[in-house]
Amino acid sequence: MIHVQRRESDAETLNECIRLRDLVGVRIWGRQQWERMLAVKRRSLARHRKETNGPITGVFHYERPDGGVAWVASWYERESNEGVKKKAKHYSYGKPRSQFETSEQAMLAAIEKRNHEERKWYSVVGPPGSRKANNLDQG
Repeated sequence: MIHVQRRESDAETLNECIRLRDLVGVRIWGRQQWERMLAVKRRSLARHRKETNGPITGVFHYERPDGGVAWVASWYERESNEGVKKKAKHYSYGKPRSQFETSEQAMLAAIEKRNHEERKWYSVVGPPGSRKANNLDQG
């Protein structure tokens, strides 16, 4: 935890907080990703429903028209122009050219990806009742 000593004015204290935030942010995320994150004026809040189509919000099972199956992790990314873009990553399984052998392996990879992206793009993480403020220390 970083502690900032109060300065002579609130403006000086704020400037020191921002300076330290940027040092830590670059150390954790790298300069390019940190600058991209700062360009986003606000973050999203996941809308958790009472019933989901998968094990957690943003992860669901998908059957492709060609007969292939996959678990999908989806999330929304904010863009610097205040727009929102839906993103998704598919994790296929069960066929010779699939990424994973079993459904469970693919599902766990999709959950891990969704959790990673939630920490990156959302202002709070976790389902209702156990949500907590997102902070960059989480990974």
